[in-house]
Amino acid sequence: MFGIKFEWLAGLLLTLQLLACAGHDVVETPPDPQLVLLSAELSNDFVVAGETSEVVALLRIGTRPIPSRRRASLNMAVVIDTSGSMRGDAITNAKGA
Repeated sequence: MFGIKFEWLAGLLLTLQLLACAGHDVVETPPDPQLVLLSAELSNDFVVAGETSEVVALLRIGTRPIPSRRRASLNMAVVIDTSGSMRGDAITNAKGA
């Protein structure tokens, strides 16, 4: 019974979508050029169930070069917090980044 209702609802939604597109040009989505690179690493391979633990995640987001395009100029400002909480390793790491 649930399957029949689901199929009927899916058919209705498809019909409504087709009616909404009637009279409009169908635009095909261009293929993904796969220019964005994403990688992730975790500090732990395993986490013990039922216990509180810390896991550090390192996420890297980058892009592939686009050889056919000239790179636009970029104005960039960097602000480093030098308040009292930024001492020792914290300020050293911030400056190194």
